[in-house]
Amino acid sequence: MDDFLQSLRDGQWKEELSSPLVQWGGLVCVLIFLWWVGVGPYYEWRAEVKSRIDQQYVRLSRLQVLENSRENIRTETNHLNKQLAVAKAELLKERTQSRAISAQVDRFEDVYKPHGLKLKGRLFGEPDVIPYLGEKVESRWRLLGKTDDILAMLYDLAHAKTLMVPVSVQIKKSTERRRGRKNSENAPDYEISMTLNSYRLLPMKDIKRRK
Repeated sequence: MDDFLQSLRDGQWKEELSSPLVQWGGLVCVLIFLWWVGVGPYYEWRAEVKSRIDQQYVRLSRLQVLENSRENIRTETNHLNKQLAVAKAELLKERTQSRAISAQVDRFEDVYKPHGLKLKGRLFGEPDVIPYLGEKVESRWRLLGKTDDILAMLYDLAHAKTLMVPVSVQIKKSTERRRGRKNSENAPDYEISMTLNSYRLLPMKDIKRRK
């Protein structure tokens, strides 16, 4: 203890503090202290902010994807609704099967009669529910006429406002010319037999997928 006090009186501590090693050591201690007090927390704060920004960026990216998907879904839904409206417009809207049959007859007569085709016979099939279409309205027709008139009728049938699908079509030589009308220009050349399917509009809950 006496030696330490004597060294203080002699000024030896000044020489020791002036030593480069002591000065560098003090500087290192000061830097460590400053880092601990200010720089360290700053870097931690900056890392935390960066982490939050990254999380927000990921969230915004997901929201953008969802927004784009929602817009695509909205566009597709509108497109499908328009197609559904067009499809519904081509279906029979009568409330009963018998009225739907009568409506189909009227619509088909509007197609074939302007071409001068003659009715030889017709039959009606049994109703059936077709998934995602409606109740089937089936009719079988036998018509007589000339080749050009038959082709024109088929063209108009394909462009009719009411959906009438020719499920089966058979065209053969008419037997009318074999019955004493060989020289008649008005005698029909061909007979067309065809099965037509239309569909009566049903509520969506009544149209069930069949296994």
